[in-house]
Amino acid sequence: MATCGVLDSSQQQPSLSGGSALAAAPSASSSKVWVGRYAAYERFLRTAAIDQTTAAGPSSQHVFFKPGGLTAGASRKAEAYNLEIAGYRFDRLLSADLVPPTVEVDANGGRAAIQLWVENARPLTQVRSENLLPPDVAKWQAQLQRAYAFEDLVADLDEHEGSPIVDPHWNLIVLDHSHGFTNTLVLRYEVGPNQVFTR
Repeated sequence: MATCGVLDSSQQQPSLSGGSALAAAPSASSSKVWVGRYAAYERFLRTAAIDQTTAAGPSSQHVFFKPGGLTAGASRKAEAYNLEIAGYRFDRLLSADLVPPTVEVDANGGRAAIQLWVENARPLTQVRSENLLPPDVAKWQAQLQRAYAFEDLVADLDEHEGSPIVDPHWNLIVLDHSHGFTNTLVLRYEVGPNQVFTR
């Protein structure tokens, strides 16, 4: 079976237009469209016809589905694909709602993971570099704690901070578990009610 590592941090990070885009206009929709519709998105990702494909990173592709489907596109990667799928399944087990739907598919005679492409989101690193502040600090801190606890649980050793992305409603979404599920016992993040995350 081919090894794979699905969604590296460069593959899914479309920028929002304008410096204040993350301020979430009242009409802006949450990018976490899959919450509560997991089965429908998983089924679509497994069966949807691909219209075209472009490179999205060193070892990933942005695939575009034929118009009229449940979603416009996804990220596909064969390297460490099993770890990407494991990250999503673990997220579902915990009901964390952090990882977009990710399923296994046939790809060019091998196996790959395909993950829902998240629209209208930007890297957490960019949000921090622009000194943007969430409208609800307590809610944002709770999301960060949940995300970092999740990363500790999956023993993710990826140091690339670009993987988490943020949508216009300040929903945190976590990508790339190709360096997860290791045998490390080191907890990279401190998680607790008084911990303020700066990463």
